[in-house]
Amino acid sequence: MRVPEGWLFLYHGVSGTMTANAFERQTQVVYSAGGMILDADDPSRILQRTSQPLMVPETGSEQVGVVDNVVFPTAIVDIAGRTFCFYGMADAAIGVATLTHR
Repeated sequence: MRVPEGWLFLYHGVSGTMTANAFERQTQVVYSAGGMILDADDPSRILQRTSQPLMVPETGSEQVGVVDNVVFPTAIVDIAGRTFCFYGMADAAIGVATLTHR
């Protein structure tokens, strides 16, 4: 999403340790969302990046599902002057969060 500082980019990352068997239920990993501002003219250049996640699995729907402990941003949309982030929750549901600009 274009913002005055450049491009707002949300992404997900994984922390923790996966078990050797990828088909086992992974209970020691957490998928969280971070953000960065990319240069408006050269999006390959990162201007700012969050040092801590913007979103972490907190609700039951984010912590328990097909894959536990997942928030996975998928879209940023402006609707009637408000900015929303739609995101996956534990690979079982879709959530929406309001973004505020500071």
